Amino acid sequence: MNYALIQNGMVTNIVVVADNDDGAAYLAAIAPDHDHLEPLDTAHEQGLGVGPGWGWQDGAFVAPAAEAPPPPVPPTVYTKTDFRKLLTDGENILIDNFNFAEFVAETPAIKNLTVAQRAGVRSAIARYKDAIDIDRTDPTTVEFIGALGALGLLDGPGRAGQILAGESVD
Repeated sequence: MNYALIQNGMVTNIVVVADNDDGAAYLAAIAPDHDHLEPLDTAHEQGLGVGPGWGWQDGAFVAPAAEAPPPPVPPTVYTKTDFRKLLTDGENILIDNFNFAEFVAETPAIKNLTVAQRAGVRSAIARYKDAIDIDRTDPTTVEFIGALGALGLLDGPGRAGQILAGESVD
């Protein structure tokens, strides 16, 4: 027969004890080390799944509190529409209407870019505009979002990290 070993109102272990004199002697020997030994002798008790971590209160077993579900993990691959929801309205407008010539005239940081780097920015924006879905963990996406932040196209210094973490702006 199974017995729940109870200490301080908690089941600490379940032991299987033979239903004979040896089993009775074993229970008598371990009884002083526990507050209570409760046989799991009914079909109901056996079906509960009583085990370590269960409580014992007022002569009845108490199931452990259910753990809170883990927070949802944001996806890594988004449809273009869903990825745009990670951006603010202002960020979407800037990217949608990006004009390199205008941007060069108004942004000193871009004047320091090489011709190849400027071409890379144009290509990255073109790839973004052509994309059907976007994987925020893909190295090209990480580079693109990082570049947008470095060029001042995002709404603040921490925005690239928020976007790449999948944090929406709601």
